Formats: sequence, C-alpha cells, structure tokens
Amino acid sequence: MNNLLEETQSHSHHTNHEDTQNLIRPLLSVADFNGDGYVNITDIRDIVSRYNSAYGDDLYHPLYDMNADGNINFHDIIKAVRTYGEDVPLTFFRKKSLSLLKG
Repeated sequence: MNNLLEETQSHSHHTNHEDTQNLIRPLLSVADFNGDGYVNITDIRDIVSRYNSAYGDDLYHPLYDMNADGNINFHDIIKAVRTYGEDVPLTFFRKKSLSLLKG
C-alpha cells in the first residue's frame, strides 16, 4: 500500500513540459507592443530592454515573449524584428479602447 501511495504521489507532481508548452500561445503575432498600429523602433527598443529576462523576473512580461517559452531572448527579438515595419490593423476592441482614451 505504501509503495502504491508513493508511486501515485510521484506521478501526480510530474508535468511534461512539452505537453504544457503546446497549450501556451504568444499574446501577439506581431511586435506592436505599444498598440500604436505599427511595428517600429519603439517596439523593438521595448523588447530589447527586456532581453534575457525569464518568467518570475521583474522585467519579464508575457507580451514580449513572442514564442511563449517563458524567456525573452534572442529568438523573441528576431521574431519581433521580422515584423518590423508592419502595419497592424485596428481591431474593434482596440478602436473602442482608443475612442475611450480620446474622450
């Protein structure tokens, strides 16, 4: 009985990182971090300022984790740079929030 309990407890705390990684999605598909509708140098500067941070660090924010791996690293910056210059269409929700900001 004790062996069964120990085995059950050891398996209940085991998490397969690959399985959970497939469930996590990046918050943004393009690097318009400030929501101004364009991926520009301001957005790139923002992600670079968070370089080498990880989940749990003060600098880490999931918005900048372009591949949702819990780290803001070279891979995220490359992904952000690849979207540099793109226009980001305003969605209904973003239009609504901008109209609320304007008064």
